[in-house]
Amino acid sequence: LELMTLSQEKTRSASVQKHERLQEELIKHLRDNLADPSLSLESAASHFHLSPGYLGKLVRNSSGDTFGNLLSTMRLEMAADLLLTTNQPAYKIAEQVGIPNVAYFSTLFKRRYGLSPAPYREKRLLQS
Repeated sequence: LELMTLSQEKTRSASVQKHERLQEELIKHLRDNLADPSLSLESAASHFHLSPGYLGKLVRNSSGDTFGNLLSTMRLEMAADLLLTTNQPAYKIAEQVGIPNVAYFSTLFKRRYGLSPAPYREKRLLQS
């Protein structure tokens, strides 16, 4: 009985490590490709030779969120950072984070931060 438990423990541990490594690689892949508007669950799954359903489930289990929300969060966080560290106009930043439709970018940004990109930049820069 104890041998069985040890064996199961080792298997589970290896599986957890494999998922953690995949998660790290996925985050790196997303960061490296944020500017690509065609980045999607399907393209990421293909990159890692996994089914979209399986990758989506892994993301939800590890982050508690959907792949789409994770990607959107990463893009908007990068955009917020670029707004505060560069003088680039919002449309350029939108392109850099893979959301080439500036109106849609502004809507997503405002939903996340409560302000559109330009007022966000002004307010945050005044505070610092």
